[in-house]
Amino acid sequence: MNDDNPIIRYEDGRFLVYGSPWSGKTLCYRNVVAPVNALVRLEQFPENRISRLEPLQAYASVIAAVSTIRWNHDIMSLLVPTIERVAMTVPCFQLKCRPDEEAVQVCKRAIL
Repeated sequence: MNDDNPIIRYEDGRFLVYGSPWSGKTLCYRNVVAPVNALVRLEQFPENRISRLEPLQAYASVIAAVSTIRWNHDIMSLLVPTIERVAMTVPCFQLKCRPDEEAVQVCKRAIL
């Protein structure tokens, strides 16, 4: 969908993720939408392990990953309640991993 900056919106009682044209270093983006069933933050690590984050940890993880103008009070006042809702309702995980197939399987088992 997007390799760097997808867009998450709360619509009709659920979170949806959209592809965006802001894709980082590669042209990896598609104009598609999908329900958000979980969020996973990646961290390079010598072994594959995943842990589910508690809501406060999830909030810190999600807000750190958001691309925005943080010093703009109007933007942040709209953004913070959405991130709070994400952290309280969407399962959030930290995946410490190698870039291999096993990492994908570890993540898939944890989420499902």
